[in-house]
Amino acid sequence: MLEDIKNYLKEVPHALFVILILVVAFGALTVLQGCNLASLVQVAVPPQVKEAVGIAPDEKVTLDEADMVFSDWVAYVDSNTRKFEGAIEDANERYAVIKQITDIGVGVATENVGGVPGGAVLLSVLSLIGGIFLKRPGEDARVAKEKRDSYNRGIEIGSSINKT
Repeated sequence: MLEDIKNYLKEVPHALFVILILVVAFGALTVLQGCNLASLVQVAVPPQVKEAVGIAPDEKVTLDEADMVFSDWVAYVDSNTRKFEGAIEDANERYAVIKQITDIGVGVATENVGGVPGGAVLLSVLSLIGGIFLKRPGEDARVAKEKRDSYNRGIEIGSSINKT
């Protein structure tokens, strides 16, 4: 039997090469079967997601860890969404209370103004005075810009006066 195999290998020289490749392939597949291939494959996680779930920017995430990172990300998004929705609801409630108080005050003042001589004019003047003292949206930024521009202009003029 052994002699038959030797004779066959002498007649077909490529058979030994094919047998060796099959043995090596079988050994490699056996070794790879024992490995965790998911730990060898890396997943490109966006930097913002890494930061949100507490992973260092230079740390690599493998496919084996990707499900855990994704679950953390979903929990982060859900938690912050609920917080943001709560903040919006609170702001809407405060707005509704302030608007209701203001409407009640204006309604009471308007009803009682008719009995006072010149009350409509008085209410208009008081409203105008109150409006003067209210800040417009973006007023602080506009004032800060005007101050900065005037300061810079003053420095320029002072420098030109100083040079002459």
